[in-house]
Amino acid sequence: DKGVIVLKGVIISGNIGGMGGGIFCTRTLVDLEICGILNNSTSRFGGGILADGNSILRFNFVLFGANSADNDGGAIYIEQDDGNNPDVLMTNVTSAFNSAGERGGGFYICEGADVALVNSILWADEPQEIYVPRTGALNKLTVANSMIEGGIDGIDPNYNLEIDWFNE
Repeated sequence: DKGVIVLKGVIISGNIGGMGGGIFCTRTLVDLEICGILNNSTSRFGGGILADGNSILRFNFVLFGANSADNDGGAIYIEQDDGNNPDVLMTNVTSAFNSAGERGGGFYICEGADVALVNSILWADEPQEIYVPRTGALNKLTVANSMIEGGIDGIDPNYNLEIDWFNE
């Protein structure tokens, strides 16, 4: 069974955690609309959000800003759990000024995740906008009408990734 988190018009800010500074979810449907995930931090992974298992993430008009992780995934850390792959749809999302001490200032995506970015902006996240590890199951990233700082170079070159990039 999956848990469900539905938030509309909420700001999650100023939280500190070991993993998932703002939100930690596993095997959960997370539906965020018109929300801010701001100034959260973690000593490990997922400054804004850590999602694992077969979580389903649906974000519409969500701002990720100034979140930080000492390790990976400043804004979002997405990982597989027990062979279950997360499914992520981000529409009208902005990720800016998030940071990670090691990889994926914006997003860290691993282990067979299926991620779609639609009408979204990833900008000024450090050390890169998106990081995908070289090992593990193939990940899929669909980018439609979105801006990623540096374009394809904003995605770390170690990726294990199939990319569909559509801009009209």
